[in-house]
Amino acid sequence: MHAAADQLLIQKYGHGAPEIFARLAEPSEVGGHAGVNRYLYEIYSRRPDLQQGYPQIEGDGAHLLVDWAYRFGRDEVPIPSELMPSDWLNEPSPVGAHAGVNRYLYLLHSRTDWLRDEFPDLANGDAERLMQWARTHGKDHDPVLRDLLAPPSPSAQGGGRSTPPAPTSGGVNVVGFLRGELGLGEAARRVIAGLDAAGVPVLPVGQSIGSSPQQLSYASVSTELASFDLNLVCLNADQHARLHRDPGSRLADDRYTIGWWWWEVAGSLSVEWRSGFSLVDEVWAGSDHVAGTIAEFSPVPVRKMKVAVAPSPVPRHSRERLGLPQGFLFLTMFDYDSTVQRKNPLGTIEAFQAAFAPGSGPVLVLKTLNAERHADKRERLVAAAAGRPDIVMLDSCVSAAEKNALLAACDCYVSLHRAEGFGLPLAEAMYLGKPTIATGYSGNLEFMNEDNSYLVGYSMTKVGIEAEPYYPAAAEWADPDLDEAAAAMRAVFEDRSEAARRASRAAAHIRREFSPEAAGAAMRERLEQLWSSADPAAAGAPSLTGLAQEVDRATTADERFRGPRGLARRMVLRLMRPFTHHQRQLNHELARGVAGLRHEAALTRALLLAEIRRRDAQLDELRAGLEIHTPDGR
Repeated sequence: MHAAADQLLIQKYGHGAPEIFARLAEPSEVGGHAGVNRYLYEIYSRRPDLQQGYPQIEGDGAHLLVDWAYRFGRDEVPIPSELMPSDWLNEPSPVGAHAGVNRYLYLLHSRTDWLRDEFPDLANGDAERLMQWARTHGKDHDPVLRDLLAPPSPSAQGGGRSTPPAPTSGGVNVVGFLRGELGLGEAARRVIAGLDAAGVPVLPVGQSIGSSPQQLSYASVSTELASFDLNLVCLNADQHARLHRDPGSRLADDRYTIGWWWWEVAGSLSVEWRSGFSLVDEVWAGSDHVAGTIAEFSPVPVRKMKVAVAPSPVPRHSRERLGLPQGFLFLTMFDYDSTVQRKNPLGTIEAFQAAFAPGSGPVLVLKTLNAERHADKRERLVAAAAGRPDIVMLDSCVSAAEKNALLAACDCYVSLHRAEGFGLPLAEAMYLGKPTIATGYSGNLEFMNEDNSYLVGYSMTKVGIEAEPYYPAAAEWADPDLDEAAAAMRAVFEDRSEAARRASRAAAHIRREFSPEAAGAAMRERLEQLWSSADPAAAGAPSLTGLAQEVDRATTADERFRGPRGLARRMVLRLMRPFTHHQRQLNHELARGVAGLRHEAALTRALLLAEIRRRDAQLDELRAGLEIHTPDGR
């Protein structure tokens, strides 16, 4: 809805997310008999097409409007899961509730002639038969039944957590490969940069990964010291499961947990990923593309969240120092562990060969990581580039600053990927004012368009068995048009003034829309919704709830004591009851006090770590400045 419409809702239903959501979820004055809530009616009242399609919502039209909400509305509008009419429709029906018949099934029965004929007596045995039909056949054809009859609790197939705990206070534990020189590690560091910009207290929790050849210096805490009651886990679903199995970790104990996941391919989700849904209460995605690929299979809410794009200071190394050739330089970068098939460097080589004859001036550099673990795939690239000295491969692990220096040294960045979750190198190249060429598909469309970059057409194709086991063969991704890619390369090389204009617009767009401040504001808004929805009476570290319960049990009579000695014990305890009641109050106060102290300690620790990150950033700027002013660039 537009801002003006949002303001009308606030005026009409109250202030603050919890109050507004609660009011909007109530049955509407019109159509409420069939599950239409206030929010659905607000949508209906502003949509002439819905009013024309369902003119009688005082009667049967209300049922049809609810059908529309489940079949189409939640994708078109969209309708938040919290405001789908599920709760009202799932309430027991006036007749047949003993067998599990809910309001919706009762309404469906009452308005469907053949169901009434087949199951006439819901007060008796026909209710059980109707429920059996709903579970075995009805839910396969009716999306409302399918949702309402879905099991509420997690399962081995990856259901979400049934009763997520509510975070009660400001602050978040951010878990990720914080020291790893890999895409997921950089994404986690960008999340923290955004939260820092928004003033959200953060306790970074670093995880190790064996495939990262270089480890950065990054201040973090152990899982034992991550004592905020909200987790933001920047690991993919399969990696999150490994963290959950760690016997030394208590991060999953009674904490609201958000997973920030990256899944690039459409139409299929691996079994390992589906099991991850049982570990999170919601999922954040860095692009509409990722949100869509995950939401298709997710039993928990999936929300798009803005990514911060702000590379660390760039040292201006000479090309000689970076190992780069002279000439007009096209650059592409990828990690072999992120699958060669998805990054499609073979397509980039082929397009470059089609665009330029050998020795015509331009050069193509492929900067790779982890080539030593994929010798067969590297050999395929070497064979594809054979006879072309203007195609150079650099297989090495470099620091973030050196990676940024490579981007700054190129004349054009190219990514003929088949699918990207976001495309951080593309965004960083644009941030640095470099013309960019990329497949016009997937996560990079968050920031790339025809005005600020060169988008290449594509057709959709199956992933196929080569990308297994990580990506299912039945999933889909793009097959970029290599002739279009070659034409784009020639256009950038031949019309450099137009390429510079697009690059200038790109830099302005990225710096404005994807700054740490913009990303942090979006994250903070959602976190504040979670904090404000918590019961203030429940404030404190969740793990301390058990402490108060244990104290209660310790001061309550144990009924296992029987016989004369047990009788004497119970009499003494009865006399002590006024004192033990007072003691329990003191114990609960103590538990709350300890919770407060624990939270204060977490805030202090978070502030100290934020100061370390700030000073590290200042040192990075100083180092980059020294590099810039070194006379020979070495």
